[in-house]
Amino acid sequence: MKDMNLRIFQNHKNGPGRYCLCHKMRTAAVQHGLVHKGPNADALYRIPHSEKKGLDGSFNKFAPPITLAPGTYAPWNYQNTLFHGRAFFTLILLATVGSRATDLWRSYFAQKLLHMVGETVAFYPANAIQTRDFHYFDDIRSEE
Repeated sequence: MKDMNLRIFQNHKNGPGRYCLCHKMRTAAVQHGLVHKGPNADALYRIPHSEKKGLDGSFNKFAPPITLAPGTYAPWNYQNTLFHGRAFFTLILLATVGSRATDLWRSYFAQKLLHMVGETVAFYPANAIQTRDFHYFDDIRSEE
């Protein structure tokens, strides 16, 4: 295990000058952590890309967090997402839409509202793994 971790560290692509830490930017009000094995992909993507062992979706362990600029939008689901108290008001949106679709639609509305009050959204490297059972067609129906 130690050799594997050392090999991952030696082969990473984030070197000096590739990114920088900004101390002047306020911490994002919503922080979404990506999750290995596919919850960040919808059912239509999973069907042609999956294997019997499940979708092998993984992310770079050394990727820096990304904070979206106001006016830039990206969907997130509400798994592995941290809401600062400044963003709690966005949690009450779209209570009548199906659960899977609610996450994505609510994320767009929440981002617009956050931008209107000067807040941001950030995406963080994967820090969890989700193992799914095979219910892709049920997922498609629920995403309608």
